[in-house]
Amino acid sequence: MSRPICLVLQSIHSIGLRELSDSTLDVRAADDGSFCRSDVVALITRDARVDETIFESYPNLQVIGKHGAGTDNIDLNAAQARNIRVTSTPGANAQSVAEHAMMLMMAISRRLPEMVAASKHCDNTARNRLRQHNLYGGSLGLIGFGHVGQRLAHIARNGLNMTVGAYSPSVPEELFAQHGVERQRDLSSLMRRSAFLSVQCPLRPETIGLVDADSMASLPEGSFIVNVARREVLDEKALISYLGTRQIAGAALDVTIKNDSDPLLNIPNVIITPHVAGSSESALQASSMAVARNVVGILRDLETI
Repeated sequence: MSRPICLVLQSIHSIGLRELSDSTLDVRAADDGSFCRSDVVALITRDARVDETIFESYPNLQVIGKHGAGTDNIDLNAAQARNIRVTSTPGANAQSVAEHAMMLMMAISRRLPEMVAASKHCDNTARNRLRQHNLYGGSLGLIGFGHVGQRLAHIARNGLNMTVGAYSPSVPEELFAQHGVERQRDLSSLMRRSAFLSVQCPLRPETIGLVDADSMASLPEGSFIVNVARREVLDEKALISYLGTRQIAGAALDVTIKNDSDPLLNIPNVIITPHVAGSSESALQASSMAVARNVVGILRDLETI
């Protein structure tokens, strides 16, 4: 009798693969065509799309494990209609994302790419030409105060003595006080107080285009924006427009670029990293172990393994 299969659509850390294999699951990669599709009971994805096409291909699928926090690449309604359980790993990569956000904040405020380029061209006038800014004692606004926002607030307050405010309607009141963060009831109030703005909220219908032209206009002149959430949360056309003025001094975005004609690539006061904020070695290990344990736990509850 064949063992139930867990199909891994995109590679995960070997520590998670071992956890899956130790559970008696037969772990297969997506490009392995040597198995029977009806034996697939579990599926693990990172950012690959999981929708009706997948569900029809694997009729006995019982659980989808998301390696990461956001489930916007999974058709949750279709999964629910088929009684397929969906699990994710919120918090597993939070420290990695928070550190990446802080790195981007420092890099853009200190004009790091331009300084590196100047050094490569033996241009020693950069320190006189390029204005740089300290973070210490500054004001940081957070859009999203979940695991990542809370870690980032800790780094900013304890490491850089920053004043931190946050807008995150679904987070309980006591968490703001617990982290020494001032809760802002509306987005415009947060923006007006934020010399540095970091976005790390989940992508949901209500957060698409959340940071739009009007909200950017509320930022103090010369502010900086960091986005470690999904691209769609920012109105990038408005961002590009403001980057050409004194309103926004720079932006640093951890987003996926799909072609080399993307207008963001040609703006000097923009830093882009390829959606890698949650991909430190420690985060990849923790996320792979978490998703493996989640999947195994659900299948044991269902008495599939």
